[in-house]
Order: sequence, then C-alpha cells, then structure tokens
Amino acid sequence: TLWQALLDGVTASAELAARRAALDAELDALLAEELALQAQLPSRSLRVELTAAEAGLVTLQLVYFSPQASWQPRYRLNLTSDPDGPSGRVELRLEAEITQTSGEDWEGAATELYTAFARAPVAVPPLASLSVDRLEFGLFAAEGATAHKAPDLLLAESEALALDAEEHETRLAEILSAPQVSTGAVGFATFYRLAAPLTLASGYEQREIVTLLSGQAAAQLAAESVPLLDSRVYLTAKLESPFAQLAPAAPAVLLRDGIMVGSANLPSLQPGAEIELPFGIDPLIEVRRDRLRDLDGNQNRIVNRRNRTERQIEFQVTSYHDFTMPLALFARLPVAGHEDIRIQPLSTMDPFDRETVDQRPGVGVWNLALAPGETVTRTLAFALSWPLEMEITPLDRGLFPR
Repeated sequence: TLWQALLDGVTASAELAARRAALDAELDALLAEELALQAQLPSRSLRVELTAAEAGLVTLQLVYFSPQASWQPRYRLNLTSDPDGPSGRVELRLEAEITQTSGEDWEGAATELYTAFARAPVAVPPLASLSVDRLEFGLFAAEGATAHKAPDLLLAESEALALDAEEHETRLAEILSAPQVSTGAVGFATFYRLAAPLTLASGYEQREIVTLLSGQAAAQLAAESVPLLDSRVYLTAKLESPFAQLAPAAPAVLLRDGIMVGSANLPSLQPGAEIELPFGIDPLIEVRRDRLRDLDGNQNRIVNRRNRTERQIEFQVTSYHDFTMPLALFARLPVAGHEDIRIQPLSTMDPFDRETVDQRPGVGVWNLALAPGETVTRTLAFALSWPLEMEITPLDRGLFPR
C-alpha cells in the first residue's frame, strides 16, 4: 500500500507537470500574439517645454503613472525533516516577480514595491457538523457541505494606497535618496525598496525575480487525518515567522527536502507570528476504517413508537516512522436538528480528547502519539432514534460521503 501510494504520487506529479508545460506553451503563444498586436497600435509622445528666468543647469524630474507595471509576491518554503524525531527546519523566502509592458525599457530604475492583491491551497479537508433533521414533505436535499472557497487575500493590511501629490513627491524623494534595502509603511500599505537599481525590458516574456525577505525557523511536525472524508494522512509543521518585518499574504510553493509537495496561501505575517503549514501526504502513516455495525430497527419499535439505528465505525492507525509521531484523528457524531431526534454515543465508543473542534458541533478529535510500528484503534459508535411517523435526512450520506 505504501509503495502504491508513492507510485500514484509520482504518476500524478508527472501528469501535472506535462499539463502545466502544455498550458505554459499555450500562454506564451497568446502573450506573443498580444505583444504583436500592441506593436501595431499608434504611439504617443510627450513634449515638455521649460521656461527659466535665466540660463543655467536645472534638475528635471518627470513623474507619471503606468498601469502596465506590476509585481506578484510569492513564498518558497522548504521543510527539512529531522530523521530522529518529529521536528525539522523550514527555510522561508519571500520573492517578488516583476513584469512591465509599458513599452519603455527600464534601465537602472530605483524600484519600490507596494502591496497588492493575491489569490488563494493543500491541507486536511474541513469536517463540517453532520445534522440529522426532520424531512419536510418527504423530500431531502443532498448533503450541503459548505463550499470552502478561499477568498481573495489582501497583501499586508490595505485594500488601496491613496497618496496625495505632496506624499507622492515625498516618497519619490526618499526612493531616489535612499537606495539601501529596507521596508516600511505608508498609511495601511507596506513597501519594499530594492537594494539595487532594476533593469527590465518591456514585454510579457520579460520578468525579474528578486528576494525580498529570507530566513529559517525551527518547526514541530505532526500529522492529521479525517478518515471519514479522506483515507490519507497529512503532515503539518508549526513554526514562528523568522522575519523582522511584516510580510504580505501571498501564494506559497511548499517543498519537503527539496521536492515540491504542493501549494498553500499564507496570510500576512507579523514578526514572530505562529504559522501552521500543510506539507502534503505523510506516506509513513496508514489509516483504515471498517464499518463494524449497521443495525436498523429494534424489537420494541411498535411499543416505543420510535425507529432506532446504530452505527459503529472502527479506525485503525499504523505508524511506520522511526520515532513517536503525534497524530490528530478527526471524526464526527451526528447532531440532532429536531427535538424529537435523539443521538446517544454507545458504550463501545472511544471518547474524543477534544469535542466541538473550531466551533463545529459534533466534530471531535483523538490526539494520538504513535510509537514506531504501533497500531492504534479508535471507535466511533452511536445510536439514533426518531418517531415512526417522521422522515429524517439520510444518515449514511453524511457518514460516508465517498
């Protein structure tokens, strides 16, 4: 099973790489076509006439706005695992990819980057509460798991940067007079001043990648699994931001021991802020689930005037790590959505170590510490009863969505 999982991962990675290469080639062709069309557009010129009281040398500064210049922040995070324990080190690097299609090549331009927008990643799927409710008119809708769409994340802490003319002149003077590497803030925006002048030709195919911030941080590793939704186990790392400055929210490329495992979206990071990051599948922990009991109805059904059903599900977790590995195993009990529906854990159930995770009723977690080669079993077991004349939402649809 372990080797098959690794083989499937390699195959999927190769397929994604081939698809990305094809899309990149298609994008390059479209960008080249757009650039050729832009070259056919009529050009414009600007003439500036100066009037002076007397002849002499003057310094002229022209300030203009070009919407054809942009930059995108991105992170690269590489986790190096410790072979002797659930720890490691994460190297964080914040990069900026700068492009400009203004039609004017930049030669030795003093450059300052302000925060902008980014788009949203890879982690354990969210386990929502499972509500069992009364059906109206005998109709039911498929389980409506809320779609967790990643919202647009704002880089740093502002939706816009509004500077009046005087502030623009002040900032321009600072850029020209202070070329050293630094970061700062204006209003609610963060800026990054590049260390050296930037030379960048105009064009979609032209881009410059520079490193804005870099650092390393110690990380504590753990594993998470939601076997009701996904049989795989995912590795997570907790660390503190090593940056002394505010870092913007941005997409991140995640690597483990130099190998790409996926992507995520980082929020804006305050200095020393705690970060918890997913680092893909942990192939050295195996989780199995078995339905041990599906009992519908009872002998006193007519007397009690109630339906009754029991469910018992067993989860077996085995670790093949060479050290003790912490694992958070998430599961859920149904939650009654009507006063006449009763849900009761059975005596065979292992109590959750923590109930109502993230304010989601019914969702709990078992916190395990798996020794090398150890197999641990946890059981989810409950009884559900409701009046004979009542129709309820399908139970197994929520327990076994896959």
